[in-house]
Amino acid sequence: MKNLLICAMVLLALTSAAHAERRSGSGCVVPERITLPTHQRAADMPANRLVGWIYDTNRSSAVLKSGRCTCKAFFPSWDGAVAEFESLFGGLSVGQATPGWARDYGKKSRVLLDEARTMCIQQGVF
Repeated sequence: MKNLLICAMVLLALTSAAHAERRSGSGCVVPERITLPTHQRAADMPANRLVGWIYDTNRSSAVLKSGRCTCKAFFPSWDGAVAEFESLFGGLSVGQATPGWARDYGKKSRVLLDEARTMCIQQGVF
């Protein structure tokens, strides 16, 4: 009985999540922003900030490299960004200084996102 109740709760949560999807102005499905536990940090920086930078860099690079903005390219799932975060920052311990290149990565991420967003607006996918 307990397992049946747990299955019902999971199914209800999944059904609710499917109905709570957000869409962009052009109708693209926008995946919910991944939220890692607030206490999770990579060295001295919040993990959510780093994952966000990775996500933005990956999606911007995909759009700029192809020269074409699509819903799938500009609004991918967060899975790739989380895996890359674990690969790049998973070994750092809390309190350890974040590598200097991490902040540069964030600046690069913002520049790329601005360029990709401009392209997507011009192509009607934002």
